[in-house]
Amino acid sequence: MNRGVKRVLVFVTDDFRGIGDVITKLFPFADHQLCLLHLQRNLKRKLSSGAYREAARLLRKIRDARDREEGEGLFFALCRVVEGENAMWAERLSSKAHKYLAFLGYPEEVRKHIYTTNPVESVNAGISSGGWSWEGISPRSGPWR
Repeated sequence: MNRGVKRVLVFVTDDFRGIGDVITKLFPFADHQLCLLHLQRNLKRKLSSGAYREAARLLRKIRDARDREEGEGLFFALCRVVEGENAMWAERLSSKAHKYLAFLGYPEEVRKHIYTTNPVESVNAGISSGGWSWEGISPRSGPWR
């Protein structure tokens, strides 16, 4: 079946171990965006309240950055906040900056749709709960059962 897809542009994922390697191997020209909302949850869980407030402020500015250069400056400022409490985690975040900022390589009108996995997770939750059906196809009777 041909659905017209010639190339995958971007994958948006959590930071699952090994998934980046698979994406790079199978789709070498695709971008890999790590979910900023999952990062925000991790920041809240791992940082003190004061450090988290500053990190969350920087994360909001990253989402609104004009371009990759501005986003990188803000991301490395965020890494410095993290470094004050967890130097090893800050180093890991810094090494993945290009994956957290991949969305900045796309037009502004699509960025809000690709910096997080949450829209897809919402659809999956609706399908899993049995709450949605399309044209007589229900999650309870569809091919995914």
